[in-house]
Amino acid sequence: MRRAATVLSLPPDLAARLRPAELADLHAHAAPDAVLAPTRAVAPGRLRPPGSDTPVVTLDGAVHEVGDCPLVACRDAGDLAAVETWARQGRLGGTTYVLSDLLSLSVDTDRLATTLGGETGYRTALGDPDCECVHLAASLPADYRREWGGLVVQGVAPVETQGAPAVPRLTLYGDGTVAVEEVGVDRLGLRAVDGVGEKRAQTLREAGYDRSSLADAPIHELADLPGFGREVATSAVRSARAVERDELSRTGDAPLPDNPVFVDIETDGLRPSVVWQVGAMRDGEYRAFLARDPDEEAAMLDAFLDWFGGPSRGTLVAWNGWGFDFPVLEERIAAVRPDRLAGWRSACRFDPLRWARDEDNAVLPGRTNTLEAVAGALGFEGEDAGLTGAETARRYRAWLEGGPEPDWARHRTYCENDVRMLAHVFEALESTDRVAHANHTPDTRQGSLSEF
Repeated sequence: MRRAATVLSLPPDLAARLRPAELADLHAHAAPDAVLAPTRAVAPGRLRPPGSDTPVVTLDGAVHEVGDCPLVACRDAGDLAAVETWARQGRLGGTTYVLSDLLSLSVDTDRLATTLGGETGYRTALGDPDCECVHLAASLPADYRREWGGLVVQGVAPVETQGAPAVPRLTLYGDGTVAVEEVGVDRLGLRAVDGVGEKRAQTLREAGYDRSSLADAPIHELADLPGFGREVATSAVRSARAVERDELSRTGDAPLPDNPVFVDIETDGLRPSVVWQVGAMRDGEYRAFLARDPDEEAAMLDAFLDWFGGPSRGTLVAWNGWGFDFPVLEERIAAVRPDRLAGWRSACRFDPLRWARDEDNAVLPGRTNTLEAVAGALGFEGEDAGLTGAETARRYRAWLEGGPEPDWARHRTYCENDVRMLAHVFEALESTDRVAHANHTPDTRQGSLSEF
């Protein structure tokens, strides 16, 4: 099985906005096999830290081995035409990634229609190479992926995240799956510290601090800096330690629930019309509830609710549960099993992300607050199924539309991995020194489960 490749997509104009320490921080975090600079020419030294020999891929008309994945960087139609020849010669195998700036999107606002600019010439030049291809479009954002009549197009351009550009870190798998992590430029170097924007970062630089020394800084010294004070200084040191040392710290006194039941769901998209998988774990025992067809959703949810509402019961725990899993489950139960809605609403539910971040009970490690980032920082090592949430939804929709049947075992592995990640983070929170008071209760919805 081919090893997945990790690449940073970093246009030179964005790299020029990064300080040397921020560029080094980006590379240290991403650990890329290569940097994509989807331009015709570039000085490699501007895209990687001093001393780094990470390959820089430009639009040079060549075949590159990135990790174990072949990547063809095309300047023009002639380079595209060579893909068919190279495949026939055996230089390309499995899924080949084709990078170019030859595709774009055009939106007709009158007809509310989108067309793929350059498609006709692109297809003509490409021909019919004897290999599967994923086409990396330099002008499209990295959160874009769509199949245009057999042409799988994946964007690689930076996206805007909360008003700041984000550098895409893409994991390219051997079957064409692309996992995207967006690293905001405002989360690099000192600006990765909570509460430290550019102004406070400049104050810290002038005082001689970088992020490493900030993690060991005396609170009273920081508190005397302009724009800080004791509260901001305390928060900054805790956050710097979290990023630098993958350190988790409790900052609030709300306890965690007893008897957690960890849960994660898979749907057909961010605006779901079906929940087709529920993964759940109680006391280390994992259960997968799967609906291969939307007509099976009601029976699948029945089975899950019966299992959850049994003698052990407990509190349902989901990462960003109040942002997605809990309301989606409630909506689908109301749609297909309304007789069980009252029982669902009486269940205890808990969202550790809300508890930690929004209610200020813990400082989480990781570059972002995604479950993958936090669990990875806390040392979780699970089984990589080579999927993402978006990809599982896309494959399920394609199956419903007559496409290939998903590898159900692989999808079960992906969901189980997410559930075990969640349990790993929860257990780390439990084992962290507590400042909790026993008379406080967590953010759960309490009630009898007798209606299950």
